[in-house]
Amino acid sequence: MRAAIPVVERIETKISKAERARLEALSAKCLSEDRNLSSIAHFEPGVRCGLESGPALLIEDRSEIALAGTPEQWQLEYRLAQLAANNDMLVISGKRCPDFEAYLARLLGIDGLDVLSARNPWGPRACPMPRRCAEQGDILRHITEVASAGGRLSIIPDVATGHVWNLAHTIAEAAGVRVCVAGAPPRLSRQANNKLWFAARVKDTFGAGAHPPSHSAFGPAALAARVRDLSREHQRVVIKIPDSAGSAGNLALASEDLRHVRLGELRQRLLSLLALFGPNWRFPVKVEVWDSPILSSPSVQVWIPDREEGAPMVEGAFEQVVEGEQGEFVGATRAHLPGPWRERLGQEAARLAVLFQELGYFGRCSFDAVIAGDSYDAAKLHWIECNGRWGGVSVPITFANRLGSAVSESEIVIVQRTTINVPPRPFRDVLSLFADVIFTPGQSSEGLILLTPAGFERGTGAHFMTVAKSLERAKDMAGMALQRLEQT
Repeated sequence: MRAAIPVVERIETKISKAERARLEALSAKCLSEDRNLSSIAHFEPGVRCGLESGPALLIEDRSEIALAGTPEQWQLEYRLAQLAANNDMLVISGKRCPDFEAYLARLLGIDGLDVLSARNPWGPRACPMPRRCAEQGDILRHITEVASAGGRLSIIPDVATGHVWNLAHTIAEAAGVRVCVAGAPPRLSRQANNKLWFAARVKDTFGAGAHPPSHSAFGPAALAARVRDLSREHQRVVIKIPDSAGSAGNLALASEDLRHVRLGELRQRLLSLLALFGPNWRFPVKVEVWDSPILSSPSVQVWIPDREEGAPMVEGAFEQVVEGEQGEFVGATRAHLPGPWRERLGQEAARLAVLFQELGYFGRCSFDAVIAGDSYDAAKLHWIECNGRWGGVSVPITFANRLGSAVSESEIVIVQRTTINVPPRPFRDVLSLFADVIFTPGQSSEGLILLTPAGFERGTGAHFMTVAKSLERAKDMAGMALQRLEQT
């Protein structure tokens, strides 16, 4: 199965029968409190969780994640093409990039990538890509014909939203075939990506000390009180929009600026700052201590199969590279941690993954953590959030795995810049710019691999990875590539 292949490395884990029983009891309690958490009854009998051989439809869409913007604003279009097999369908919102499609085909041998452009019928408002597919007759007919001819269809979404599941149901009924969604049931998918819900699961699994001190705030007065209370004992506090992705909904604050402000004034100040996120946020929000100092910010990559297919696979830990006061994700490298810490990360991630599996989760997942302290000997491990979706680490490292041992045995530096200004270039010119350092399977053991075209073409970003035998060499190549983009 195309997405279940272990990636660059694998952390071996073992969970005792007693611990598994405890996790099963925790999942049963959670399901009893939210009986629709893993339900897909509305979409049955033609739709189920899973991933099969045969034709697939890949959908990259984050418009239903808070603060993510419209698909047209997404700079990483074509990213899921890195997961495609021969003749798979990929839905995008803009114009095709034949040069990038040809480049991917040379790297991966993908033959006949079927790229469909689903334009927005709602003007400036975000229309989710799965809904566009369901409502635009020519696209739906094409997908249905492919599904019917293949006798089945798998949908591989960036994140498994309700609109994805509705599309699966529409296709199953129209084509008369089974449709598998390579993602979690819709409510569980939404909750897994909610920072408040995930914090509760961490505390259930490991205790309160496994998460930074935090509170939920259901209104402005509670928000101001929570922020002031935490600011009295900690250097930095962060307000998080719970259902946003990564740092997009983070508002980090220096405690020294908050401790002596009257509550009424603090409330207005915080509301003014939150208004900068635009109108699409709402209470409750999460108020959390910003750990400092931080020794490492690892993201543990996990694949969670169906229960009948075996235990979750903990595929590796990658160090996230973040910048700015809000901790914007700009890339990642393999995490080089002391042995006991690597083992601890793997074991705890495995426990979270088993809990998720027992809840009915299927597919790609990653757990973000921080190791906080002055030294590893006395540091604390805090689990921060779950990415219940494909992301900035999982897609590139799966891509690297597909390129074979020459890459998977190398050091990797992932660069994901979406807020830089560089000269805009057609993708063919980007290939020419890096012709001397482009990685070529079977011909080079190191080099640059371009991951998506849109940022280069718009002049607003850069998305690539470098592979080399040493981490320093891979970092040097990444720096050289960014410099070349800016100067040429």
